[in-house]
Amino acid sequence: MTRSIPRALALLWLAAGLLPADSPGCTLEISMNCPARLQGTGTCTSTTRNVGMESCAGLIYSGFFGPQGSTVRFSTSGAPGECFTSADFPQSGLDFPFAFCIDSSGAIAPGQTRSMTVGVAGGSGPTGIEAFTAVFDEITFETIAFASTFDTVEVATCVPRLSSPGAVRSGVPYQVFWTEVSEQGATYELQESVTPDFSIGVTTRTTSALSAEFTHTVAATTPYFYRVRAVSCNGTPGEYSRPAVAIVTAEQDPRSSRFDVVLPVGSRTPVLQPIFIANPGEATSFTASFDQPWGTLSQEGGTLPPEGLPVTLTVDPADLPVGSTTGTLTLELLGASKTAMNGGTTSVPVSVTLVTPVSSGGKTTPPANAMVIPVVAHVAGQAFFQSDVRLSNNTGATVDYEMFFTPSNSNGLEEGRKTTIRLTPGQTVALNDIVKNFFGFAEEQSSVGGAVEIRPLRTSSTLSMVSSRTYATSDSGTLGQFIPGVPLANFIGVPTTLPGQPPPSGPPPVISLQQIARNSAFRTNIGLVEASGEAAQGRVRIFDANGTLVREDPFSLQPAEHKQFALQGVTLDDGRLEVVVDSASGRVTAYASVLDNETDDPFFVAPVRPSDVAARRYVLPGVAALDRAPPASNFFTDVRIFNGGASAVTATLRYFPQGSDAPTAATEVSIMPGQVRGFDDILQTLFGLEQTGGALVVETAEESSLVVTGRTYSRAGSGTYGQFIPAVTASGGTALGQRPLEVLQIEESPGFRTNLGLVELTGNPVQVEIVVTIPGSASSIVVPRSLKANEFIQLNSVLAQLNVGTAYNVRATVRVVSGSGRVAAYASVIDNRTVDPTYVPGQ
Repeated sequence: MTRSIPRALALLWLAAGLLPADSPGCTLEISMNCPARLQGTGTCTSTTRNVGMESCAGLIYSGFFGPQGSTVRFSTSGAPGECFTSADFPQSGLDFPFAFCIDSSGAIAPGQTRSMTVGVAGGSGPTGIEAFTAVFDEITFETIAFASTFDTVEVATCVPRLSSPGAVRSGVPYQVFWTEVSEQGATYELQESVTPDFSIGVTTRTTSALSAEFTHTVAATTPYFYRVRAVSCNGTPGEYSRPAVAIVTAEQDPRSSRFDVVLPVGSRTPVLQPIFIANPGEATSFTASFDQPWGTLSQEGGTLPPEGLPVTLTVDPADLPVGSTTGTLTLELLGASKTAMNGGTTSVPVSVTLVTPVSSGGKTTPPANAMVIPVVAHVAGQAFFQSDVRLSNNTGATVDYEMFFTPSNSNGLEEGRKTTIRLTPGQTVALNDIVKNFFGFAEEQSSVGGAVEIRPLRTSSTLSMVSSRTYATSDSGTLGQFIPGVPLANFIGVPTTLPGQPPPSGPPPVISLQQIARNSAFRTNIGLVEASGEAAQGRVRIFDANGTLVREDPFSLQPAEHKQFALQGVTLDDGRLEVVVDSASGRVTAYASVLDNETDDPFFVAPVRPSDVAARRYVLPGVAALDRAPPASNFFTDVRIFNGGASAVTATLRYFPQGSDAPTAATEVSIMPGQVRGFDDILQTLFGLEQTGGALVVETAEESSLVVTGRTYSRAGSGTYGQFIPAVTASGGTALGQRPLEVLQIEESPGFRTNLGLVELTGNPVQVEIVVTIPGSASSIVVPRSLKANEFIQLNSVLAQLNVGTAYNVRATVRVVSGSGRVAAYASVIDNRTVDPTYVPGQ
């Protein structure tokens, strides 16, 4: 067997994760199952699959790293090849046990799997088992492919871990759970209180069970706090657990414009939701209907007295999935003044949200396929803000997801809340008002923001998709912004090196954010998030449009901390930010939220790593110059082009109207290094075009590092309502034989409509298949579409076009079925009342 480095050094590389990405054709995914884990003892089996298009051939390492203090041994058989354990490498320098096999000149064909099983015994504290497979070139030892995954194990001690639903409706039973302590057969003392220090209203239960049921009926939202301890563990009373809190929420006002019934997952008892039908004047009778089988109205029509009428919606949660399921109550008031009530008809959304138990405490180091939503909120103030999250499991297996919420300005290793949800293959879950409903910040005075990390358990698959929308809500509608889930690999940090090796050369990694403004029209908030669980330090650098450094501000982040602050002390009409990480530890991302001072409408600016951009062609879909009178919408597009390279660039800008494969206008522009060129209302000011919409293509003769972004918006008086749109390169789309794009958060309802956009990226024709998946439906809708070279199309109110009717939490899958082109896709979700759009890119 030919090697250029010792086996022990290979283990160090694997343990440190110092491995590049997979080769284009060989891609590994690994999953792990530890069904017999009990207090650190049991067996674990890993299964590695080649999900790529080519064979993974070379020197194949497959194995496990165990918890500190444990032993790892082969339980039945290892993978093919020569197998070893920690005892064979006493000088490895690793302080945790391992077992692995080396298959010389091995190969894993496309679609092929290989498995290995080990026994694990012992260990202490919250820890985990890592399974890995790595393929190295036998001569150069360069990495061909690598995959790893964790099974988090919490070894029992004398302190149990407690969990309860974060929020639950008044009068509904719920369970409080805790983990077993290390002493078998222990008895537990569970306390409940209405104060976090357990000083008021304390009740105590003694039980040998690991759960207890509670029911509270409240007139006002009330928190109930819990803590538990073992009566005796190792001969002495155990310590109390960290407290858990269940917020019991009062019934909503029956006159509300929407209803959200929050119940513990697994609830099967029907719940009554009172709804008051007000008479706006002149109405003599009404008809009422609910469009989902899990809701039944006590009265579906009749006489409507002048003082209004109470009715009851009975909600049956027995067959509903975890997360939020929404239906629509439609009321028609006969004889009502059309000016009084939208023509006599109104629609009321009703959601049933089934929530999982939440525990408090910090989190551990995330796996490589973790995703972070950089900011979520539940904020009560001049406007009420909430965050709705969508999570989609696009793997072929059931996956458990751990979700961690870290409040702003806190150390995520010490503070936070955690819950776990299970998704079946192909399931998309709606996590509406995630901070309130799923993490328990449901008191009326709650006002909290932070970041959410989502990690798939026991799998290295990257086929999970996550997106979110944070928005202000009022009786007149919503104003919001799309916020993507950021893969851990997209955070920046100083590259890690092995002990004794020199530090990396070259400039530190940088992320860039543009279309930043602080002036009479706009203000900007800046957010920073650390993801690796290590402290980080760096700088926020502020530039004007000419690339001149205006100011540089240092920052410091605790492990897993989220910070948001207002951009102050400068005036910028068209600025750009750079975020640099200087510390040897920590991984950081950043974002900007730019708000219109007149309308308070925000748009989210996502970060880009200019050093990673290398393309000749950039496509910006959804540009417009549509000046139409109400009630039709007017839309305009401002474009920014940043040159992140070291040389001046001449770019050709071509405009392709919707449905056309030929440009109607073209021009050249020059962009100096570090410069941002701005083009407000680009179609009119640069091309002289009006009453048109389509796609903008930016091309350079040689590879360039351009960051092209746009904002398409409506004008409302002196303010605007808009959405941020990043340009797409060929690598950002999908082609024949590649994984399809997933577009989440599609909705067609009285409150929202959704436009679905498709654009060809390379100048080649292509045929696609759009698969529309509707929650609760037994089948999907398949729509074939052809795109000419360079063609852009937008399917307005796409679900209405497909005769779907009202539908929430819909997912569209876009797959290339023939042709040599490449396709990008997006959704534009538009509030029907404010006409505020939210741009949701395909992932």
